[in-house]
Amino acid sequence: MQTQLNQSFASDFNDLPGAAIQKHCDAPADAGQQPSYDSNQLLSVTKSPLFVDWNLHHPDGADASLQGLVREFGVRLAAEVTLGKTLPGGGVAQLISSKLGGAQEQPTLALVAGIVEASLAKQSLLVATAENHNSGVLNFLRQNTDLRVVVGFAVWLRVNPLEAPYGLLICQSNGHEVDASSLARLPLLQREFMDWMQVWHACRHASDQHKWTVITARLKKHRRAWTAGLMAVAMALVFVPFPYWPQRECVVEPSAKRFVASPIEGRFLQSQVRPGDVVTAGQTIGQLDDEPLRWELGAAEAELQAAQKHRDSALANKEGGKLRLAQFEQQQIALKIQSLQSQLQQLELRSPIDGIVLQGDWFRSQGAPVARGDTLFEIAPLEHMTVEVHLKTEDLGEISVGDLATLRVDSAVGNSWTGSISRLDPRAAVIDDQVCFVADVEVDNSENRLRPGMQGTVRISTGYKSLGWLIFHRPYRWLMKNLAW
Repeated sequence: MQTQLNQSFASDFNDLPGAAIQKHCDAPADAGQQPSYDSNQLLSVTKSPLFVDWNLHHPDGADASLQGLVREFGVRLAAEVTLGKTLPGGGVAQLISSKLGGAQEQPTLALVAGIVEASLAKQSLLVATAENHNSGVLNFLRQNTDLRVVVGFAVWLRVNPLEAPYGLLICQSNGHEVDASSLARLPLLQREFMDWMQVWHACRHASDQHKWTVITARLKKHRRAWTAGLMAVAMALVFVPFPYWPQRECVVEPSAKRFVASPIEGRFLQSQVRPGDVVTAGQTIGQLDDEPLRWELGAAEAELQAAQKHRDSALANKEGGKLRLAQFEQQQIALKIQSLQSQLQQLELRSPIDGIVLQGDWFRSQGAPVARGDTLFEIAPLEHMTVEVHLKTEDLGEISVGDLATLRVDSAVGNSWTGSISRLDPRAAVIDDQVCFVADVEVDNSENRLRPGMQGTVRISTGYKSLGWLIFHRPYRWLMKNLAW
């Protein structure tokens, strides 16, 4: 492939100073290795003048000098020469073309890919012609843009090996003829251009350092004025007002709770809900065992029948005393039956409101004995929630009822709820081994995203404070507490 490539290259340019070039190109190469050109060998056998005229193109670090040199290359080679600096993350920056003498506005993807491919060639030359090529990327660029020959090589800066390399492309169209002796010396062009770029980059870096040196010198010369100005600006900033938004931890709790208690002393028979379930008003949530009450009701009904017989017997015998006793006994038994029937109707437990079940997991305790008045279920509505904010003692001097508060919870990132402080507890409470004052914030929960027990943070708007107060109020309080008092 190496011999075919150089034969096709020579067929396009018949006047190549071929003895040295052909001898170098026909040397055997390792399989799979890109063709490379030894610049030192070519320099020793080539007698033509150099490409770069250092007296005409000064490597002073300016963009204009680099553009002029690339434009000169384009004229000498009768081709379009494009130089681009590759980026570490991919892509090309600082595109310079000999056609326009400036930056390309919208380079094609094929051109960018060709420059990147050329920057990876290191010391080798990449060539793509109609007969053969050693780079598929350059050959695609040649076919896509209807070019005759595309040559590319890399430009590395030895002064800074970590910097991304440049890639240079030489594109000859079908309608132009190229000086064959110039093309034969392309490896020499690569070497000359790399040497020129070393000096150009060093001058550019020195120019940047000179700018900082001038700025530093000016600052030192007017040090007193700059110091006084900065102090005046700092003093002015101390009194600039900024919004003060203290952020405190909080817990979400329901605004109201309803409890379902046991109406009798008996056993829990069946549960139809568990904590976390949403229920509606009147929904059956549990059932108590009614068998003892039914036995007791049956016995009371039998006693009522016996009392009726006693009343009828006393009435038939005209025994007034026994009649009054039988009537009194009958009334007592009737009241007992009425009470038992009312208790039977209460054994089916129903939710008093719409809400969520907070407590009452009886699925694992069916048949457990319960006493009259024991709390079986705790239900809370979800439309409105109360946020319990844990305030520090020093917050009481800055936070008051009516301040606007914004809630964010850990389980709903990106969502927030807004409310105002409705009350402050007059007495401190110990929460997590810390003395806190609890402030209540009422928030709307119509979308049911908040659940009781959620933890989060609340930012409270307390107005504006000066920048000096925001920076120094904590150190001031510490000094007053530990040194002055």
